[in-house]
Amino acid sequence: MKDIPGFNNYTKIDLIDIGLSKDKKYYIETVDHQRLLLRISDISEYDRKKAAYERMKHMDKHGIPMSRPVNFGVCDDGKSVYQLLTWCSGEVLDDVFTALSEVEQYRVGIKAGETLRQIHSVPIAKADITTAAWNERYSSFIDESISDFHKTGIEVENAKLILDYFNNNRYLLKERPQCYMHGDFHTGNLMVAEQELSVIDWEIHLFNSYGDPWHEVNMKETPHFSTGFIHGYFNGEPPEDYWRVLALYSSIGAISTITWAYYHQPKFLEGCIENVAKMLISYDNMQSYVPKEYFKDFKLR
Repeated sequence: MKDIPGFNNYTKIDLIDIGLSKDKKYYIETVDHQRLLLRISDISEYDRKKAAYERMKHMDKHGIPMSRPVNFGVCDDGKSVYQLLTWCSGEVLDDVFTALSEVEQYRVGIKAGETLRQIHSVPIAKADITTAAWNERYSSFIDESISDFHKTGIEVENAKLILDYFNNNRYLLKERPQCYMHGDFHTGNLMVAEQELSVIDWEIHLFNSYGDPWHEVNMKETPHFSTGFIHGYFNGEPPEDYWRVLALYSSIGAISTITWAYYHQPKFLEGCIENVAKMLISYDNMQSYVPKEYFKDFKLR
């Protein structure tokens, strides 16, 4: 770290040993009482990390509540790249989630949905606009994922129901709009402090962080949080088409996570297979396109 500008002003450096990222992460305090997050990656990650940093700068410029970018560059005698960000106060929402009442889960879900809508509303920089249609981009990714799933040889009960549903409803992907996406929006990447949320970890570049906004508006964690999340994002009830698109993404997403776990994180494979069974229950073996966990009539009292 010694060749990072401002290093001599660091008064505290604590390693953060959580998460799946290969980055080295540190909590930093400075002589002028700043609290910072330092991420250090191998220099081979330079282009990807630079793109993530520039995207954070763009989001920060448009008022997204987040860990704000401070500095970026090369360190460790050219062997590493670093990102320096402001520290988000509070607690990781995932860590306090089980202590929340159903009403509190719904309430924080609304806030999360509103925050994601704000992210999706950020104007696209000219350099990031792609002319390729979402249908082409997503289908290419999923076709490869399905092929890899078959190659694993893993037997998943009723997987054919999911694959048939996806193939019979691909037409829903046509004409879908595209916007900036966070890429990994869930309670593990949300900080909560005094009922306010901040978004962290902008490192995932799935689809180059640009695609169908509804791809990120999915059922999460608990029914009450999920219901609030959807209500917050749409400022009320979602349009009917949303449910059909959600069922499409949920069905094929369950299969693609098995492929991801098999090749990259085997310790999660069993859980991903169990999630397929849960998803099929939720959608009544793909006979329904509105998940059972959605509580349409739940409102704040």
